[in-house]
Amino acid sequence: MGRSRLMLPVLGLAVAAQGWLLVRPGPLPLDDRRLELTDEVARKLAESLPTPAAGRPTLAVLPLERDPTGAVTDAVRRAIDRVDRYTVLPPSLLERVVTECGLTRNTIRLDGAEELDLARIPAEFALVGHVQSLSARSDSDEAVLEGVLIHNASSPGEAVYDHRVSPPGPPWAQEGSVVQEGSVRLRAEVVHDHRPAAKLAGMAAWYQPSRLLFWLLLMLGLPLAAIPLIQRGLDRQSNAVNLLMLLGLTAAAGLGVWAAIGTPIETGLGAALLVLTLVLALGYNWWLLSKLEELRT
Repeated sequence: MGRSRLMLPVLGLAVAAQGWLLVRPGPLPLDDRRLELTDEVARKLAESLPTPAAGRPTLAVLPLERDPTGAVTDAVRRAIDRVDRYTVLPPSLLERVVTECGLTRNTIRLDGAEELDLARIPAEFALVGHVQSLSARSDSDEAVLEGVLIHNASSPGEAVYDHRVSPPGPPWAQEGSVVQEGSVRLRAEVVHDHRPAAKLAGMAAWYQPSRLLFWLLLMLGLPLAAIPLIQRGLDRQSNAVNLLMLLGLTAAAGLGVWAAIGTPIETGLGAALLVLTLVLALGYNWWLLSKLEELRT
């Protein structure tokens, strides 16, 4: 009987986890200010690409790391297309080939980009990168992209770039030099100080009833589903076990806050809301454990 009582909450948590994977909300779209920053830093990254010595070779812009919405990747593709030095591989064709190669957002990383298998990608060059920073705060706005331009050895053409006609070029490139290496490191940065605070996408999440309802159900329902486990812990009559259960349930509520917001908290108001929700969860869990302890005695 004891084992079956233990399995019920575990089974309930497993079902809830699978359900969350199916119905969880997608990443929040970028707000207007972050979209402006994205376009600006994407243009800088596109302008920093070295100019090919001849022709307009094809370039595959792989999905950028830390870009859950894909908005930054799309902006980089548009910017490179406008600069008109490379022919950007269409996203629909690239996505199909990337899937066939077994590449995912988790495997396409800037660290180790040179080790990626690009043999099946029909482009002479590939751009791998990540979003190091993209934030709009009360005191400053910042966007930083880093990447590496890789020559695809399985495609025709040589990795030859002429920086004499490539403004501004990577910072380490000497003026008038011709680079014949397999890859070129890139970095683009946009920083604006003392600007009005942009509306944070994460704060807008609190006004979406579905996300708030998810957090409330998690905070209220998880301790109730775990009552058999809580009772077993209370039976131990150990303050350490009681504290562990209290902190564990509160930490789960904190993870629910993070999932509901879906973006880093970057303002004092956002941090205050996080602290408030954790205090509420802590108080509720404390009350529930106290009631269960009274019923046990």
